[in-house]
Amino acid sequence: MTILKKRVEEILNTDYAQYNISSEPSRIDIESAISRCESESRGFQEQLQELNDEWNASASSIQQYCDRMRLYHAQRIAFFVTHGWTDPIELHTDGRTVKDGLHRLKAARYMQLVTVDVTIEGQA
Repeated sequence: MTILKKRVEEILNTDYAQYNISSEPSRIDIESAISRCESESRGFQEQLQELNDEWNASASSIQQYCDRMRLYHAQRIAFFVTHGWTDPIELHTDGRTVKDGLHRLKAARYMQLVTVDVTIEGQA
């Protein structure tokens, strides 16, 4: 698969939400996770069942569940801000929508990077 450089501003930044409640971490949430050295190494797609089980076990309401999810997203973005990444962000065939790597994109935005490495689905 060919790795390309793409301007961060050209990639669609999808917000995290569940049950019509935003789980999008603020810049302050991310900064707080970084300053407390609370980063999350578990990938969202690979560990979703485990993460859902944790969030459900510790939440007594949908709002608490979404708060736990927002904290995870802040800590996952903090992980990439502090540790970096080598895998390119994978985009769908439209070349703008993220297929895999939304936390990396949000870390790049947080870090104010101009370009990132990407691959585009279906391109050799």
